Amino acid sequence: MIGDLTTIAGARIVAEQVNALGRPSAPDDIDKACVTQAWLAASSDHFAQVTGRYFFHLQPLEPNPEARDEHLQTQLFDVCSRYSGIALPV
Repeated sequence: MIGDLTTIAGARIVAEQVNALGRPSAPDDIDKACVTQAWLAASSDHFAQVTGRYFFHLQPLEPNPEARDEHLQTQLFDVCSRYSGIALPV
């Protein structure tokens, strides 16, 4: 059964079902896996009322600089278009 994403407990259930974070070799604590996502989805905290940002453990995280490279983005769109046969807007 899929968990209810409107609660932290429900989001935790979904996280456990969708990925393998609960294994002993996991890189992070499964109990913390859904906290940031639930906070971003439900909090009225002004720090959570943002878009287009990355967060890790309730803290903003800067993305890899390549994620902001427009040339690489265009290359990715070109590759996706070539393999899918669908022209993507750039």
